[in-house]
Amino acid sequence: MSTRSRTTAYLRTTAAAALAGAVLLTGCGVNGTAEADPVPASVCAGILPAEDVTSLLPRTQVSVREEQKPIAKYPLLRCEVTAGGVSFVGSAYLPNMAGPDLVQLAGSTSSLSASLGSSGMTGPDDAWWIIDDCRLTLDGTEQKVPVLVRARILGNPTTDHRDALGQMVVQLAKGVDKAAQCNSERLNDKIPAPLPAPKPVPVTDAPICAVLDPRTLGPAAEGAQRARWTATETPIPTPTSAYAYIHTCDLYIDGIRAFSLTVAFGRAAPDAEVPGERPSLSQRLPVPPAATPQPTRGARDATAMPPGTVIASVTGVTVKSKDEKSMSAYRMSRHDSPALPAVALNVPTEQVFRSWVAALVQQQRADAPAQDAEWKFG
Repeated sequence: MSTRSRTTAYLRTTAAAALAGAVLLTGCGVNGTAEADPVPASVCAGILPAEDVTSLLPRTQVSVREEQKPIAKYPLLRCEVTAGGVSFVGSAYLPNMAGPDLVQLAGSTSSLSASLGSSGMTGPDDAWWIIDDCRLTLDGTEQKVPVLVRARILGNPTTDHRDALGQMVVQLAKGVDKAAQCNSERLNDKIPAPLPAPKPVPVTDAPICAVLDPRTLGPAAEGAQRARWTATETPIPTPTSAYAYIHTCDLYIDGIRAFSLTVAFGRAAPDAEVPGERPSLSQRLPVPPAATPQPTRGARDATAMPPGTVIASVTGVTVKSKDEKSMSAYRMSRHDSPALPAVALNVPTEQVFRSWVAALVQQQRADAPAQDAEWKFG
């Protein structure tokens, strides 16, 4: 679970200026307006066959928008292919430029997502991969820097595209790596097929997601109320998926997703996030509508889940050496919607969150928060 080295901190100051120029460079000569038919043979800087992308979209008129393309030493990508109100979006940014994309990654990666090798995950409508060792020359010095690559479907809440998106995000990562001359080594690793989405499990007297005591949910899950609750947990990853990984336990009441307990590891761990902040964070793209936030025909169909409101957070860090540390970013989110039963608001947030963190630490599944760690609730 190695995570951000001093390189990332360095990038926030040094690369910010350098890559600001990159935005201008990539913006020139790239058509930022939507283009209607005919659709080109390839999209997203020529990395993906257009036929593969449009096969995920409605069979109607297609528009293509290419805003940023990777060039030598600048691993930036932003493309969008839209048909019938549904869009495929590909992107690649350094973490210090990804902003909300990185902060919201933990909330966007629900329990329906599965690991994708050592540095990525794929779900029904969102796949991401982190190129860990892109080599860029900054101020005359070669640095190994991370790049967050994503492939998403927006506007279609009923279809599971995990296999196709998993393949596409790796293909995008390799294309960006080549165009930006990153010379990454990890992209040569064999990528295993993602595990299927989990099915909802009834909440009983057993620990929820093998960790949380159901009694911590309080009166909202006592007696006959408990039968209203179910949970889904991120499929158990392969042993190699520890470098950038997000594990989530989603809690549903009456089939409606109410809470998410998430721990993000490694480079997938956001640096900071204040409870209640997420709704105000501007996405580079609009999130899908929350019209179907519950698994109507099993969890496999519960896609298009926009991030909820962060109501609790803390970070655990283990320093392994001068240049290496392990990070675990814990988050609890509530998914407010008109359909959410009012009783869900009676769940004791702090009690649930602290118990969950303690259980993960006790089982040695995540890094322990320091004694002076800042626990945030809101």
